[in-house]
Order: sequence, then C-alpha cells, then structure tokens
Amino acid sequence: EGLRHLRTVRLATSPGWDSSGKVTVVDSLQPLANLPGLKHLELFGIQPASRSLQELESAPELVSLRASKYPAEEPRRFYMATGVTDAIAPSPGVADWS
Repeated sequence: EGLRHLRTVRLATSPGWDSSGKVTVVDSLQPLANLPGLKHLELFGIQPASRSLQELESAPELVSLRASKYPAEEPRRFYMATGVTDAIAPSPGVADWS
C-alpha cells in the first residue's frame, strides 16, 4: 500500500559505471508505470532489454523523466508522445518525509 504514495523515484547504477557505459538491465519498467502517484522518475543506467521507455507512457501522473544510457532518439520520442518533461525531480520537503 505504501508504494501507492511514491511521487519521486530515483534509480541509478554505481557512479563508477558512468564512464564505462555499463547499465543494469531490468525485466520491465511497467511496475514503475503502475505506481498511481508517480510524478518524477530518474533512470540513470537502468533500462529494460528493449532500451525503450514505452512502458512508461501509461504512467497516469508522470510529469518529469530523466534517463541516461538510452539511444538518443528514445527520450525525445517519449517526451513528444507524452508531454512529460526532462526536468530535474524536486528535492523532497520535510513534510514529504512523514
């Protein structure tokens, strides 16, 4: 039940992987898309085998997405298809920590 209230999710590989181009491959992004309150998502070095963001197109409240290690055209395609921006997720306020 608690995951229903997640608004911001940041997933990233180890910073040491950045220059090597390594990624963590996940089975699906659909569980993230199914989070009803998700507004901001950052995926740095995290991707499905398809290297597509298409599963996130069904995220009902998504406002911003930042993603790295995807083919350059994929984030652009996603932003055009959804109207989601590449804005940086806001820092949580103290009230958000309760």
